[in-house]
Amino acid sequence: MPCTGFSRKTVYLLSTQGGNAYVEIDPVGQNQWNEFYGEKVAANKFWKYTTNEGFDRIRLKFAPIKNAKTSAWLILEK
Repeated sequence: MPCTGFSRKTVYLLSTQGGNAYVEIDPVGQNQWNEFYGEKVAANKFWKYTTNEGFDRIRLKFAPIKNAKTSAWLILEK
């Protein structure tokens, strides 16, 4: 998701199964994705990650331990 011009970026995730969430960034929009942050996610609990770092694009990868129903949101703030 493009996020140039937004100083604060918050990612939310909710899943019926636990697993691992990975936030990846593309610093200058050149498809050079790097893992920026990773953390375990508990089942049926909101997971949140917020950053004020500057970069061009952000994406979230989630690897559940079993089949899961998952929702994710990205909030961009100036």
